[in-house]
Amino acid sequence: MAGLPQAGGEDIKDLIRVGRDREPPPDGALAVTVGSTANGPAAIMQVVKRSGIALLLLLAACSGSDSPILNRVGEGSFTARIGPGGGVIRGAGGSPLEGLEITIQPGALTRLIEFTIDVGEDIDEPGTVPVSRAIQIRTTPDPGVLRIPALTTVAVDVPEFRSFDDLLVVGVWPEGRPSALPIETGPRRLVLSSAGAFDREAKRYTFALSDLVDLQVRLTNDQRLTADAAQLVLDGYSKLANLTSSEVIEADVMFSEAQAADPYYPLGNLLRAVSRVLVAFDDRRNIGPGLDSIGEALVAIGLDVEQESLLSRVRSGRWPRTLRVPPGGPSASEIQALFRERIRPVLEAALRDVDRVPGDTAVLVNLPALLTQLPGDREVDVADALALRASLTGAMFLFDWLEDVELQFDAAGVTAEIPTADTWQEFFALFPAVGLLRNTPDARTITALQEAVFASIGTIDALDGENDPQDDDLLVFRDSFDSDARADLRSNLVAVRESLAGAGVQRLRFGGAVGGIDIDLSAPFQTGALVPRNGLPQFDGVLPLAGTITQPDLGGVLPGMAQDRATDLLRLFTAEHALIEAPIVIDGQFDDWAPATEALLPQDPLSDTRTGLLRAVDLRRVYAANSGDALVFRISIADDSIDYRDLQPTTYAFEIRERRVHGFGNRIDIRVHMEDGGPRVEVLRDGIVRVVTSEVAFNGRDLELSLNRFELLDADEPVVDRVLWTSAEALDLTDATPDGDRTRGVLIRF
Repeated sequence: MAGLPQAGGEDIKDLIRVGRDREPPPDGALAVTVGSTANGPAAIMQVVKRSGIALLLLLAACSGSDSPILNRVGEGSFTARIGPGGGVIRGAGGSPLEGLEITIQPGALTRLIEFTIDVGEDIDEPGTVPVSRAIQIRTTPDPGVLRIPALTTVAVDVPEFRSFDDLLVVGVWPEGRPSALPIETGPRRLVLSSAGAFDREAKRYTFALSDLVDLQVRLTNDQRLTADAAQLVLDGYSKLANLTSSEVIEADVMFSEAQAADPYYPLGNLLRAVSRVLVAFDDRRNIGPGLDSIGEALVAIGLDVEQESLLSRVRSGRWPRTLRVPPGGPSASEIQALFRERIRPVLEAALRDVDRVPGDTAVLVNLPALLTQLPGDREVDVADALALRASLTGAMFLFDWLEDVELQFDAAGVTAEIPTADTWQEFFALFPAVGLLRNTPDARTITALQEAVFASIGTIDALDGENDPQDDDLLVFRDSFDSDARADLRSNLVAVRESLAGAGVQRLRFGGAVGGIDIDLSAPFQTGALVPRNGLPQFDGVLPLAGTITQPDLGGVLPGMAQDRATDLLRLFTAEHALIEAPIVIDGQFDDWAPATEALLPQDPLSDTRTGLLRAVDLRRVYAANSGDALVFRISIADDSIDYRDLQPTTYAFEIRERRVHGFGNRIDIRVHMEDGGPRVEVLRDGIVRVVTSEVAFNGRDLELSLNRFELLDADEPVVDRVLWTSAEALDLTDATPDGDRTRGVLIRF
């Protein structure tokens, strides 16, 4: 370490910890205690300044020693191609790019990217001055957010009397990247890093770069009052965590003041984005002749949020079971105007806040106990910021698109008819225009959807690239959502992005869907061929019926989609089965199963499962009947499916839901597990294990099962209509991937 600078090389990366009962802060850290002890232990924030030398050594150790070095001597731009293996881009000595070094870590990119590097135009960020050349970075295609940040060094010239605490790296949104923000506001600016390591002697500034866009190191005109901003954020967070209307407003004001103290404090901007949205959705003000707030609209349609705010209802779970909309309630056009004129500007402002949250942000916050799923210390990082960006832009798209759809109806009439309409079909007949398209989506609508997809892809990549323990992260993948499922999801999002961009028909992949699904969003969606109403099936009560969708291909958005395929994917219902009395003996002999006991009509399609190295389970027929005190089932699988006698780890399941006019009631799960020791039957009623007398027998590719009906049901439970789904799943031992089939739903009565 003799050759490393020992002075002026501090790291100003802030590690924010908002938690409980923390250890005393290290020397040089700022520790402040706030909050009411009446609500539990006070929160503690630590702003820790760590050694810049340690940061540089840590990041340098992450780069592969065999990464290619790409130099350019002389004037002008240079081009480099870097793929998942990583590489280093370095400006040569004597060139305008001398001092530039970008280390792309192995695994940071998911595909081969072409880089064009040059000196660019100064990035106009109000309140700052440039201290480095602007670096123009062009990437083809746009890789989005890196899975692993790039270690980046830029030559800088900082006045001796200014602190490097006031340095930041800014960037601009690349041309061609979709932006949900209005273009008349000028180029969209991003904060790429608000903390790094500065070497005053070598005049170099090093930082983590998560987004490969045009960048420049700039110095704020005024001193960044980061400590003041941190205190305001902590005070505001202690109020925001309570989720009361008044305290959310107070928190929003404090976050606004934190932004004034330090416009580039990451946690201040992130929390301001959240508080803006919460304030807007809990607002009950009336400031004009139209609808001016969500609260006002809710009051107008019969939900009293004057006595109990929307946030309070969310927090307590107290939602009204019925709405009694008064005559003259707000029209759909008034509600649409509310979102357009009042809510969308709030979402746009929140999105600008998120643009000031750098990709190297990592903070620890203590979530309040009222968030029962996620209480305690949770790490908030770039993935969470990207997920918030996806949510904001997704909401913008939804609001914009719904403005193009006819939603005009009498709200009072709707709520009066819901309890009396026997079928959804009758209900829709009351409002024949609802769901028809009035206008084709405009450019703003399309770009909002494109940015939502772009941010969603970035969220997946950021989560996949995290190598720290994920137990305390706010946003994580479930254990069951394995790498194959994530790859499918990312591939599908990319397909949506490419189709929206004009690439035409793309393929969506799903684990159990043979061949996937084709989509085309470049023409049918954007020209107005997609009419939501035409995608609705007919209904029997709440049950959507197979073969009744007016346009299964949704006007070409799903080219090749037919009624049968839509029935399988949407789990539409095919038949009503009379559960006859049949003397069934569970002995592996099936001649006592009369044709009338077959419950699945028509037969399940053959070969509608994935084909792996081992044979998939392909359901063919399902039978159900009453046999004395027992409810009996039989499954028959296709001839080329796995044989029961193979004893491949396999599960056969029956899901039974009570059918009601307006929804589904109690759930019964019956699972037959084929194991080395023989079949094992598991029964759950509403998620609780229930002991039920059962018998199982199998022979060849047929299996039969009986369950004591009186042990299966609750005491004195009446005979009602129930919906039966059947599924089968085998585990492919070559890649631990489940592979199987699910039947269409059928009505039974017992």
